[in-house]
Amino acid sequence: PPRSTLFPYTTLFRSVIKALTLTTKEDVTQLTAYDGICAYILVDGPVPGSGEAFDWAWLSETKLTTPLLLAGGLNVDNLDAAKQVTAISGFDVSSGVETEGIKDHQKITDFIDKAKGREKYVSTTK
Repeated sequence: PPRSTLFPYTTLFRSVIKALTLTTKEDVTQLTAYDGICAYILVDGPVPGSGEAFDWAWLSETKLTTPLLLAGGLNVDNLDAAKQVTAISGFDVSSGVETEGIKDHQKITDFIDKAKGREKYVSTTK
């Protein structure tokens, strides 16, 4: 949608998070349409909810004022690589902290510890 259409709503409701899927590097250009008009832009893999990642390096040259949240294929073992994308302000993790389709308390704790830079996590890859 054009910026003029969204602006009145995002001014009143600044907690808007715009979610976008990235399938190709060229898809990164769509982020600029929402820059400055929502609180966050969440970037996800090609099939949201599948746990499938996209190439996070596509975001390395992104120059936005709106903070980015990264989703898609995250887990404790690839979090360091995800943190190397300097444009990222936070993470959205779901299947990466599950065991047999159920949220795993230890995996959640390990992910949070690693995201915050605590080194007491244990690899969850099995």
